[in-house]
Amino acid sequence: MAFVFPSSGTLLSGFCGALILLASFSCHPDNSPASQAQALSDRIDSLHEATMNKVAPLRRLQDSMRAEIAVAVATQADTTAFSDALQQLQQGDTAMFGWMGRYDMDYKGKNDSDKVVYLQSQVNQLQQIDHAIDQALQTAEGLLH
Repeated sequence: MAFVFPSSGTLLSGFCGALILLASFSCHPDNSPASQAQALSDRIDSLHEATMNKVAPLRRLQDSMRAEIAVAVATQADTTAFSDALQQLQQGDTAMFGWMGRYDMDYKGKNDSDKVVYLQSQVNQLQQIDHAIDQALQTAEGLLH
């Protein structure tokens, strides 16, 4: 048995050629819907963990914004920036926990192709939430420094 690499014309025979041919096939990723669904599910797990790690700072900043608003009210200063930042923080918090409540971990009634579509939409939603939380954190931290 002989194998010829088309690009170089190199001829390999026997076990060595078969091994290289097998290795070249194994380098191609599995693009089946089940594989795609698993990759998306793993991406969601990663995004969920990263975003949840921002919840404690998000809540601390909400408390800080409330304190700044109280000081501004007491001194008759403008509270608009702090109120807007607090609202962004609250929206990020609500969006994250709302997403978690709606997320269908079991993919009820979905075949592999439907899972891919569903999971991609969930990745997109979670990325938007993560971005909104990052923006809220940045805005609030900027006001405090």
